[in-house]
This record gives sequence, C-alpha cells and structure tokens, in this order.
Amino acid sequence: MNSGPASRRWPVWRTDEAAGRAITWGQWTAALLIALLVPVPAGLLMVHVIAPLLPSAATGPVELAFLGVLLVYSPALSWVGLVPGALLLRRALRRGVGGWATALVLGLILGTVLANWLGALAWMLGTVQALIFWIALHLRAGIAAPVAA
Repeated sequence: MNSGPASRRWPVWRTDEAAGRAITWGQWTAALLIALLVPVPAGLLMVHVIAPLLPSAATGPVELAFLGVLLVYSPALSWVGLVPGALLLRRALRRGVGGWATALVLGLILGTVLANWLGALAWMLGTVQALIFWIALHLRAGIAAPVAA
C-alpha cells in the first residue's frame, strides 16, 4: 500500500516512527490551529461571495449560506473532536502508523461518535478537519513513510 515516491511523501498508513517522535509541540499547535480555523474563511466565502452570486430562484443559495454560517461557527464546537483526534494521531505517529488514512479514519470515528451530540454534520466536518490537520502537520513537520531496509 505504501509503495512508490508519492506514498513516501504522502504515506497512507505507515510512517517513520523517529519522525513522529521528532514533531514538536509548536508544530502540533500550529497544525491544530490551522485545522481549527480553515473552515472560517471557507464559510465566509460561501456566505458573502458564492451564495449571493447564485440565482435567487434556486434553492441552493439558502442552503449554501446556512452551511457557510455553520463553517464560520464551527471552531466553537469542533475542538471537542479535533483535540482528542490530534492526541490519538500523535500516538499513532509515534508508533509508525500515522498516515493520512489513519487521520481520516480517526476523524470519521470521532465525528460519528460526536454526531449524536453535535449533529449530523460533525462526522463530515470531523473527517475533513482531521485530513486538514494531517496535511498541515505533514507540511510543517515532514511526515514520511519509513525507508525500506
């Protein structure tokens, strides 16, 4: 599953354990803030730019604006799943199984569990934010697949 140069740079499951241990708390915090705040400008874009451009006869602008408002306010509640997910991913990275698919599965599981409390969009946003967190951490810390011996 982790073969070829692309999967070395963007590991699916297996990661280098030493690289996972070398990630600093500053890198974790920066990736966490990025994942937490990325939905806000996306939501503002949906509310103030995209929805007003759609024809008013269509039902799409109202739903798009509502989704945009949810994204703007998402940091108020999404930290509930994002912080535990980041800690679980930290443990997975230290064990060498912290690829992007691991982050995706963790986000899906935590989002599904929290959907009972936060609503049905929690599992979708949880999954997307988990992937954003992993990508931000990958770009800041250089997570890579282990080198074959």
